[in-house]
Amino acid sequence: MTGSASDDVSWQEHIRTKPRRRVLGDRMKDPADPLKIAIVRDMWLTGFDAPSLHTMYIDKPMRSHGLMQAIARVNRVFKDKKGGLVVDYLGIADELKKAFALAVPHEEALKIRDEVGFFQVIRSGLAKTTVIAGKPQEELDSAIRQIISRAIVSDKVIDIFDAVGLKKPDISILSDEFLAEVSDQKIPE
Repeated sequence: MTGSASDDVSWQEHIRTKPRRRVLGDRMKDPADPLKIAIVRDMWLTGFDAPSLHTMYIDKPMRSHGLMQAIARVNRVFKDKKGGLVVDYLGIADELKKAFALAVPHEEALKIRDEVGFFQVIRSGLAKTTVIAGKPQEELDSAIRQIISRAIVSDKVIDIFDAVGLKKPDISILSDEFLAEVSDQKIPE
């Protein structure tokens, strides 16, 4: 959680500074660490690499590449994990379809998806110990993210309410103003 020095003293231990966030990030990347859940608004949705993460609950609108990058946080191959689970509380399946339409992977790319994941893990380890002259790291990371995002495939969308035999919630009680605000929000990059 972010905050400021003017926040109540009882909140201070929960406010995350950059060093505290780095420690938490390192813990989330370690599959053996007892820290197993993180509630994230923005900071780890894109660019955070922890292949052991397996489930994401989405309760905020996302679109295009931001949505793809967020899903990539959990949809990584890791040991015996073949993919991740995305629990969608908003119904973003249409946005997801618009994002694969923008970058549909080639059939040949799908065949080497696991190998690309393997080399991504190796690249990540090497990047931590190697200084590369030439292109800036940010440019290289961007190119790698583009390659990986093209290899992500959704095999199906499951309505969680139907799957467990529950009646869908009645959202008619929500005001038109609230629904308009949620659907029109700009998604931070």
